[in-house]
Amino acid sequence: MFRRDSRALDGLFEEDGGAAGERHDPNVQMAGNLYKKATSGRPSWKRRLVVIKDGFLMYYPAARETASDGAVCADAAGTGGVVLTRFDFHPKGLLPLDGTTVERVDDGPTRHLRNSFAISHASFGGRALVLCAESPEARDKWMHQIEACRFITFENAVAGSQQIDKLKKQQGQARVRAANLEADASSRGDELRVALDELEALKAAAGKALLHCRALRQELESRQGAGLTQGKAPA
Repeated sequence: MFRRDSRALDGLFEEDGGAAGERHDPNVQMAGNLYKKATSGRPSWKRRLVVIKDGFLMYYPAARETASDGAVCADAAGTGGVVLTRFDFHPKGLLPLDGTTVERVDDGPTRHLRNSFAISHASFGGRALVLCAESPEARDKWMHQIEACRFITFENAVAGSQQIDKLKKQQGQARVRAANLEADASSRGDELRVALDELEALKAAAGKALLHCRALRQELESRQGAGLTQGKAPA
């Protein structure tokens, strides 16, 4: 997997560049800002947005609590308490978590900030990815999540993603059917309203015709009455 690629492995411990490009993805297990230790050359710490998703750990440039468009990125403490809604699609580093080990280490960017944990694997060549949280509680939550994800294989992640895609497709089809039914009902409703309007118009026309017939009948009866009166012989 990725850890067997020396270039990808070096990217975990060094500070390489990452192509930008925002993408929505709410399907993350945990996300937040942590301090990452670079072990190549002089040890240094840089703040990074760390994301755990489908058995992978990825990190990006540090996220502010609110993006430029107002979308929440992650909680600053890195506890995963805020849902991640936006992050760069291309990470600065990516690590499969299956088969890794995680343990606490007494290290950190400052003398008073030493809530660190190290992620290691036999293929790392003795190196470890060291991350530091803002608090012991946040560190323990990260370690617990990594432990839970160590058994998520790439194949399971792919199968899960395919199942999600299938469900999303079915959901989309259901929405289309619902929209069609709604449109059909709306169309039928329009037809019914037109028919009712025509019926009301016919009723009104029939009423007018009835009144006209009554007027003609009255006029006829009046003329007939006048004719009978004029036709009588004098006594």
